[in-house]
Amino acid sequence: MAAANDHQAHAPAGRVTEARRRKMKAFLGVVAAAAIALFLYYWLHARFYVSTDDAFIDGRIVSISPRVAGHVSRLLVNDNDMVTSGQLMVVLDPRDFQARVDLQQAALEAAEARAKAAEIQLSLTGVTSPAGEQQASWGLRQTESVVAAAEQAYAAALKAVAQAQADLDKNLAAAESSKAQVDASSAEAVKDKRDLERNIALRKSGTISQQEFDVIETRSRAANALLRAAERRYQQDQANARASEAALAAAREQAKAAQSQIGVARAQVGQAQGKLTAAATVEQALALNRAQLAQARAEAAQARAALEQARLDLSYTGIRAPRAGRITKRGIEAGAYVQVGQPLFALVADEMWVTANFKETQLAHMKAGQPVTIEIDAFPRLELRGRVDSIQSGTGARFSLLPPENATGNFVKIVQRVPVKIEFDNVSSPLKLGLAPGMSVIPEVRVR
Repeated sequence: MAAANDHQAHAPAGRVTEARRRKMKAFLGVVAAAAIALFLYYWLHARFYVSTDDAFIDGRIVSISPRVAGHVSRLLVNDNDMVTSGQLMVVLDPRDFQARVDLQQAALEAAEARAKAAEIQLSLTGVTSPAGEQQASWGLRQTESVVAAAEQAYAAALKAVAQAQADLDKNLAAAESSKAQVDASSAEAVKDKRDLERNIALRKSGTISQQEFDVIETRSRAANALLRAAERRYQQDQANARASEAALAAAREQAKAAQSQIGVARAQVGQAQGKLTAAATVEQALALNRAQLAQARAEAAQARAALEQARLDLSYTGIRAPRAGRITKRGIEAGAYVQVGQPLFALVADEMWVTANFKETQLAHMKAGQPVTIEIDAFPRLELRGRVDSIQSGTGARFSLLPPENATGNFVKIVQRVPVKIEFDNVSSPLKLGLAPGMSVIPEVRVR
């Protein structure tokens, strides 16, 4: 009885263990199949692609604002309107700006009239003043050289007078000396003549010899010869003195004439200086006229620039589209007063791309030019193609408003994300497809 009960107790336990074994085998089979499937997925697909859901459509968004302040007289666009490049979108009241243009036009005409008057005044003053001043300066230099030459001639004449005076003094001294010699020779001749006359009677009486008489006669003759020579020398010295007197008078006349010439030349220098001063006065007048003309021309240029600025301000009253795109976020109405730089609305250009924030661990094999498949959440059936354009040099956190400071506090390593720019390949006009900046996308990049 007891054995039968034991047999009945052991039979269900064996069956339970076998069932558990079969379940475990089935579970392990499923796990193995899943692992094989994951391996095959990685080996055949995942290792060739990287993907992220942290991606969105990016694009050129232009904020439209006025360059001048004024009231909006016409508003020609509405939200989500498509505009072309150069299309007129907003018109500000142009009347104030037109009045400024008219005012600056009148100011320009007045400035040009003043410049024309300054040109006429300059032509009336004369344009040959520089030549006249040069001629007057040359004349002054010439007269100054004449004065210098006259002074040199006067100095030479004074030297000639001094030389003539020295010659006259010398010749007068020689004449005095020769006169004294004449007097001495005459006295000697008279004495010798008297001795000769006394000795003639003595010779006849035989008191003296013939030889003694001959000596006395010879001496008398020599005295007469010396007297005649002294008289000739005296006459020559007198002639020389008279010649020196004439030369002295001529030299004095020449010196007087040279002195007079100096006075004349100095008077000419004064006249030349007066001409030069007059020419310089004319040049100063010309310089003043030239300065006035330059000022008038500068004022005309300033008025012309002011007119051009007024015209530009007038043209700014019409706000045109800088490029083609779609109007968004319109925040004004007709009649409103707008300030310079005030945002009126945004213009979304027809130039878009995908900005995908990949993990830094996904960038090992990524590079520019790799193909990308793009899925857009708003259009799940629309599959687009693209290519990697560039990878940002820095993580998104680094360029945030408050970048992390890992050097402070406790550090927890976080996988960073790096923005990657992806260009569309098969989209010519994203706006026509309905794409808009900010839409979520899932890009898948083939990296191998």
